[in-house]
Amino acid sequence: MLDLEDEIVGRIVNAVRRALVMREADRPGEISNAARLIWRGRAQLKMAASRKTDAEAAQLFERAVEIAPGSVSAKIGLANALATSAVGLFRTADVDSLRRARDLIDSALAAAPNSGAAHYSKAKVLGAQGDCKDAIGEYEITIALDRNGTNAYALLGACKLVTGAFGDVIPLDERAIRLDPLDPFFGAYYARMGVAELFQSHFDQAVSLLEKARTAYATRQNEWVYPANSWLAAAYALSGDTGRAADALAEARKSSEYPASIAQYRRQAGWLTNPNVAAWADATYFKGLHLAGLPEE
Repeated sequence: MLDLEDEIVGRIVNAVRRALVMREADRPGEISNAARLIWRGRAQLKMAASRKTDAEAAQLFERAVEIAPGSVSAKIGLANALATSAVGLFRTADVDSLRRARDLIDSALAAAPNSGAAHYSKAKVLGAQGDCKDAIGEYEITIALDRNGTNAYALLGACKLVTGAFGDVIPLDERAIRLDPLDPFFGAYYARMGVAELFQSHFDQAVSLLEKARTAYATRQNEWVYPANSWLAAAYALSGDTGRAADALAEARKSSEYPASIAQYRRQAGWLTNPNVAAWADATYFKGLHLAGLPEE
């Protein structure tokens, strides 16, 4: 009962936060000071993720840092935006951007060591650099400082997935969803839970979660719907539904980014640099994609 009450309070807190950010970001008039730029940047980061919104957020925080180089909030925001935009499904991480993000967040934490937002941004930077072990510690600090931090729970789940702690992934993402039913990143949360189930060969559960992910992405016309279709193609194939597997793969391949073969996928996907993840993907994901019709070469 107490946990339910906490979650209700968390929903209220997150709704108020979102309303405050959007209200401040939408105030009429010129954006002429760092505070206005920071609010606008925060609003961009609360939208469903896309390259466009990520780049716009980084530009806003960049201008805020130029106007107020000592602003802790501007440094936190810019580090967060750089970490978000520095990685991609089929590209290697932007090392220079991540190095700058790390410098910014170290400076912010030196000035505000108890800032949950600063620890959250540091965790994102560490995760983008491939250091999920240390990122987990930073996310846990973030949650200790702010129990209503929806994205901290979700991205802690992402790091747990990478480190193989599959049993922790779904409870963390489910808590994130309960804390903020209006969160624009539902697609990513359901997709991550589906991947965790797929890696454990729980194919029916994976299908159910990945279908929710695809629906969430499609509803918001999000550009990340094609990876959801790709994962779903593998899950369908491994569960024996080759017809729907082929259809989902065909949808994924409509993206100009989608690799022409499994071999090309392996070469291009930066997230496969982790050998453990690569092994789980070989045993399930790529096996399913081959069954769905994606050629090996």
